[in-house]
Amino acid sequence: MTFTERNKIVNVYPAINATGATVATDIVSMKNYNHATFIISFGTCHTSAATTTNLIAYKGEDVTTCNTAFACQYRAELDATADTLGDLTALAVTGVSLGSGNTEDIGTGGGFLVVEIDASDLAPTVANPYDTVRLGMVWDSQDTQMSIICILSEPRYAQASPPTAITD
Repeated sequence: MTFTERNKIVNVYPAINATGATVATDIVSMKNYNHATFIISFGTCHTSAATTTNLIAYKGEDVTTCNTAFACQYRAELDATADTLGDLTALAVTGVSLGSGNTEDIGTGGGFLVVEIDASDLAPTVANPYDTVRLGMVWDSQDTQMSIICILSEPRYAQASPPTAITD
């Protein structure tokens, strides 16, 4: 079995200049998967005070709305010439601050963040029974190049060509 038969790859935020942008990835359904890994790749990141730049994970209220923040975990590799991820760290409901001098100091060299989400992190309730997830962040006016992909893994029903995950 190949990687693409065991995992679904979703381009949830194509490469873009996110300068001054409010970033919201596509909403991804985890109904057929037990785990989602979002990989945020940063190219050019100019020094940023980033007082409003918070990476936050959201779960869905329905199949088209995903605005309830929840806690999960992430790792960071913020040296563009390295390939060793940092420790698994809690991504709080309030998010993590990115940018110069913040929790994750994204300098001019780029790097990447890996956000790990288990289906159990979504903790569905009667009021919020959906298994959808997205990431969001806000960038200030500093130059930021980035893209985000999501890899859905641990399929509940393995098949040669996994179904779409952008809608529920």
